[in-house]
Amino acid sequence: MTDKSMSLEELERQLQACRKKCDSLEKINNALSKGISKFRHFSEKTAKYVCTFSPTGVILNMNDSMARLLSRHPIKFKSQKSSFYDYVKDGERQKLKKLVQALAPDKNVLEVKEKVIRLDMKVGWMHWVLEGGFDEAGRLVEIRGVGRDISELGEITQAYESIEKRYLNLIETMNEGFIEVDYDLHVVYANNRMCEMGGYRLDELVGRPATELIDHNFRKNLLEEFARRRQGISGSYVLPILKKDGGILQALVSPKPKFDADGVFQGSYSVVTDITTLKKIEEELREREKALSIKTAELADANAALRAIIKNREEDISELGGRMFENMRDHVLPYLRKLENQLCSKKSETYLKAIKANINQILSPLLRSLGPAGNRFTFMETQVAALIKEGRSTKEIAQLLGLSARTIDFHRRNLRTKLGLTKSGVGLKTHFVSQK
Repeated sequence: MTDKSMSLEELERQLQACRKKCDSLEKINNALSKGISKFRHFSEKTAKYVCTFSPTGVILNMNDSMARLLSRHPIKFKSQKSSFYDYVKDGERQKLKKLVQALAPDKNVLEVKEKVIRLDMKVGWMHWVLEGGFDEAGRLVEIRGVGRDISELGEITQAYESIEKRYLNLIETMNEGFIEVDYDLHVVYANNRMCEMGGYRLDELVGRPATELIDHNFRKNLLEEFARRRQGISGSYVLPILKKDGGILQALVSPKPKFDADGVFQGSYSVVTDITTLKKIEEELREREKALSIKTAELADANAALRAIIKNREEDISELGGRMFENMRDHVLPYLRKLENQLCSKKSETYLKAIKANINQILSPLLRSLGPAGNRFTFMETQVAALIKEGRSTKEIAQLLGLSARTIDFHRRNLRTKLGLTKSGVGLKTHFVSQK
């Protein structure tokens, strides 16, 4: 009996312990139910989208926000076998499936941004945090997702990406080089044209100090210009850029400084124009200008020499004319006057007039030395004018020409009248010498 009573007592104690455990389990179950109820209430009332779906994409559960997003009642979705992937845009659906299938127990969280299609056919952007649920064997059994509508942000991002794409396309297709450097003067970006001009690949430029791309004699100039960028100053300048093949590219650099929202200097970007050909043309023009200056100086010397020759020639002609005139005066005219006094026939007078006319024609080029009025002088006036120009007095002229002093004075008055010197006070000799 003792053994039996002890056995009953033991059973009673075990039963009592079981009851306590049951009470504890009941309390835990109640608490868990309350927690589940609170979580369900939270998930139903939160603005975020909460759902659970199978590895194949079948939606197992979702909150009201998710149902409104999909435009269907949460009670009815099970009968329609909705797939989580049905609402992802075609071009991104397979990519998302592969990402979900790659979930593993040691890497069970996935964060994605996807375009989704609602039942009203509107396209939206969703940000999802997906967590994989695995069984004891490590098999993926469900995926729990919490999503957030970022359609507005997605549209802004898409617009920004579109603008950025057009901007990059513009830079890549421009005829000028474009290069961007950071605050430490290292190359961050260069467009295709910049690479072509220098003969570099893009990966050979990015991360490289910009000073290495400049002729070492001009690196100081680059550093001085970059210091001006730090001060927010822009301004074009010319730099010789080293090409990959060792050649020199003469470049016109037009930079702009870059600052962040807080005004902190971030670097600069520059449009680079190849002016190598222009520089060669300028150099050729300078050489041609130099050669032209030499030619001009040579021509000036030649002109001076030619003027000297012409002057000497004129002096020779003048001297020859003077001698001819003197010879005519001294050796021809006296005999003509004597012959004129001894002529007795009209035929001889005719011959004498012809001889005087011919002599006057021979002496006519010499009249230019007497001034514009020389052509209006008579034969005798021409002789008197020539002797006055030599500095002869009236008496000397009269003796040389075999005439009286009164006759010479008559011719002098006629000369002053024809030359317009009657009231000027200028002497005949002074006038004739000035006409030389």
